[in-house]
Amino acid sequence: MKKLTTIVVTALLFASCHTTDAEKDPATPENRVVVKNISFTIDTVYFAAGSVNASGTLKNIGTQSVAPLFYVSGQFYKRNTYVTSLGESRSIISQGVKIGEVVPWTLSKPVVGDTAQFTQPALAKMQIYYVE
Repeated sequence: MKKLTTIVVTALLFASCHTTDAEKDPATPENRVVVKNISFTIDTVYFAAGSVNASGTLKNIGTQSVAPLFYVSGQFYKRNTYVTSLGESRSIISQGVKIGEVVPWTLSKPVVGDTAQFTQPALAKMQIYYVE
């Protein structure tokens, strides 16, 4: 009986470690399919209430529409010198983007510490992607 229990527990552990396509982490670059021919406009980047926030628009300048449910991401920086990274932020866009269409986006990332010392926050390395 003890041997059977061990086998069942081991099988359950292996089953719980299996990753399905739906569970793939969008933060892992190996899982990303980056969409080309997208231009980004960054309207605002600011610190507020313990987070760095940004908003803007993206425009499809390609020759094909972008299907719905993709991620928009960018890298936040303490200052517009782009030296000290605060990390990446991403959000899901649930609508498609037709050729020439402009779509708004927002990003936010919690920041630990005194944000008063962070002057002129910046955002770079913008991209949109699907998860494989």
